Amino acid sequence: MTRGSTGVQMKKTNTHAVVLRFYDPNTIDRLDNAAHSLNMNRSAYIRRCVVRGLEHTETHELPLLEHRAIRNALAR
Repeated sequence: MTRGSTGVQMKKTNTHAVVLRFYDPNTIDRLDNAAHSLNMNRSAYIRRCVVRGLEHTETHELPLLEHRAIRNALAR
């Protein structure tokens, strides 16, 4: 926040919201336990998991799609 002549002004941030639905009732407990063990809150832990998951996919899984045989097997 910055203070201008007209009062308090919020800085613009480029954030987006995502809604997650967990069908396994134990998932939230598992998230909370892992986040607590790492001294993080639930939201920070989920953001970290998503970033790591994307990095893994981009590094290890997406390059496999360059192989025609794998693409064909996934298309079935």
